[in-house]
Amino acid sequence: GGGGGFGPPQGGRGGRDGRGPGGGGRGTRAPRAPQPEGPIIVGRRCYIGNLSWKTSWQDLKDHFRTCGTVVYADVMREASGRSRGCGIVEFENAEEAAVAIETMNDVELEGRLIFVREDREDRDLRASKPPRDAAAQPYEQQ
Repeated sequence: GGGGGFGPPQGGRGGRDGRGPGGGGRGTRAPRAPQPEGPIIVGRRCYIGNLSWKTSWQDLKDHFRTCGTVVYADVMREASGRSRGCGIVEFENAEEAAVAIETMNDVELEGRLIFVREDREDRDLRASKPPRDAAAQPYEQQ
């Protein structure tokens, strides 16, 4: 006979269904403004990665100003003062942060394609989600 049909399934990735708003289709469509129904759930802070070492907090603030009112911007640095290549931008409200995530991800800044996601250390987000819900579906209302 043949090699048998047992073992790990070939193809698809299991365990991703129903986890988090938005889901698949990354990069397949042009970015769209958040819709009133079911906006992405984010706090006011965004984590920015793949920054050029020469990017300053001022550069971040200027770049993200088109998304809304930037109330805080910083580039994380080593003890030596050298950039770690990532930073934080905080907006006046969560809607502006959502716009930044949808419109600034994979956009070039100082010669590099940056990535933008919600800041997982955002105090506003942690306060609104009990820790036990972190592994479940935090967007589901009780």
